[in-house]
Amino acid sequence: MLLTAAAVVVGAFIILFDPIFQGLAISLMAGEIASLFLSRMTVPIVYFLMRRREQRRAPAARTTLPGREAPPAGALTSAD
Repeated sequence: MLLTAAAVVVGAFIILFDPIFQGLAISLMAGEIASLFLSRMTVPIVYFLMRRREQRRAPAARTTLPGREAPPAGALTSAD
């Protein structure tokens, strides 16, 4: 992903000095850099938030009825 973005930016840099294609080069370079940073920042952050949300919900899902013990971790139950 990073190498592809670098190739697009370098390729667009070549046409940056042509007055006809200058707008295309600027928008291409800016869009590629913005999408690279957006994907490199948002994917890990969203994954972290989803993981933290799942861990906060997990203790509530593990509660058992009074008088019943929870099966050991990794044990097969009748539902499996």
